[in-house]
Amino acid sequence: MPQQPRFFSQMVGAFEVQVDAANSSNKVVRQGAPQRPVFKPATPQHPDPIGSDWVPLSIVGMKEWSDVAVAARFRLPAATAGACLATRTGWTFNGGIAFCVDGAGNWTLTSGRDSKPAAPLASGRLPTPPAVGSWHAFNLTTLKGTATAFVGAQAVLDKAPIPPFDSGFAGLGTPSFEATEFDDVEVGAVGPDWVLPAPPPSCAAVVGRRLFARPCQANGRVAPDQEWQLVPQSWHVQHTPSKLCATAAALGVGAAVELQPCEFTSPAQAFKNDYSNIYHGTKPLTLEAANLTLAADPQGAVSLQPPGWQVGGGWYTWRAMYSTGQLRNKANGGVFASEGGGVGPPMCLSTCAPETI
Repeated sequence: MPQQPRFFSQMVGAFEVQVDAANSSNKVVRQGAPQRPVFKPATPQHPDPIGSDWVPLSIVGMKEWSDVAVAARFRLPAATAGACLATRTGWTFNGGIAFCVDGAGNWTLTSGRDSKPAAPLASGRLPTPPAVGSWHAFNLTTLKGTATAFVGAQAVLDKAPIPPFDSGFAGLGTPSFEATEFDDVEVGAVGPDWVLPAPPPSCAAVVGRRLFARPCQANGRVAPDQEWQLVPQSWHVQHTPSKLCATAAALGVGAAVELQPCEFTSPAQAFKNDYSNIYHGTKPLTLEAANLTLAADPQGAVSLQPPGWQVGGGWYTWRAMYSTGQLRNKANGGVFASEGGGVGPPMCLSTCAPETI
């Protein structure tokens, strides 16, 4: 019986483990959905039909991954079919980086494959198209602001420029609803940012420590100074390792935010948020007692500011990341890094003092 591939999540299409028709001792992953599923039609509130342009995708990993290499073999059922590898992608091939090859030999490097795709970041044509019914190796590596891709032994991309600060899942995909097959899938870490550095002494989480923002630790590594949990019962922003809570030093504009023991009814600790959507995009953390938001400027200073505050490139919205506990200023995880304000790496709420930023 067909089974789901281990560790992968099928988001669009039907990726199933099947016995290889050409080798009964081997198993492959086949995209089995023959046509686009029913999608939500357009409404006045949502003029773009949801799902009308989605293409098959199966993902693995976490939203915090950036620097990874994905490799596989693919076998096309027809010359009209294709195969894709993805990194830094979202649940529906939104954002991130996708490298696709089709049966005519065309290849593209795009930012996602979902509705209204942007112009390719790079494109070209292989000297010899991949033969239908035969296995072909390909791989995609993203490291900081570059992408490298191979088809067989041929390097079709060598450190091509890409948006440098996005993050998301790795994945397998197809550009259309055809029965492309995959085998020998591998995902590996690349680059230096998989090693968690020791935190400096000035990051110690102690009572009275003022909070700042610093560049987020990459690739799903959990940095103790950036690990938080949002407590829905009390609206606490609690530092997970120390169990201390983010606390307004005063209830006025510009007030600092610091660590203090958690008090269930403290108005200086109740940072309300959209508890569901803050895990899927940037949302404010609002201190209800003062109608002020948790905000930060580009130099990392965290304070209370009015809703909508973005003075000097600062920000007042945050995205909560499931796996690392980070509170980021950008909606990384398959969404362009520019969403959420400014350029440069995503910044995370931190217990580190400014000299370490």
